[in-house]
Amino acid sequence: MNEAIQSVAEMESRVTARHAVVLAEVKSISQRYLQSLKDRESILTTRLSSIHSIKVQTLIQQKGMLSECAGRLRKLNDQLAKSSSGGAGSSEVALIETCQNAVVQLEEVRSLCGSLTPREDDVIQFIPPDPNVLDKMTELGYVLE
Repeated sequence: MNEAIQSVAEMESRVTARHAVVLAEVKSISQRYLQSLKDRESILTTRLSSIHSIKVQTLIQQKGMLSECAGRLRKLNDQLAKSSSGGAGSSEVALIETCQNAVVQLEEVRSLCGSLTPREDDVIQFIPPDPNVLDKMTELGYVLE
């Protein structure tokens, strides 16, 4: 009888030890999966931030260029208005020169500004993984008796 009690006690000890080993394995693999997901999240968020920064910087530069062009056009408009007002001492030669200068400046503005439409779009997408991956993750591993 003592042998049976000793045998049962040893088995209990082995079951407890094996439980600890398997528990550590389950936690270890779970942590590796969690770390892989965190790593992927970091990669995706870094890429998203990079895309955002590039798009916003491009639009800020375009906005600055358009503001500069608008200032040039206002100045050109003022020059044309002044020349065409025909005030004392203005000559036809001065008006012709002003118009020629205006044509040159308009070409410069056109080449600087290019298209007036935004140079970036608002297309930023996340393509999620296959939904089956999440379903499969719920089936990862199995504990046998």
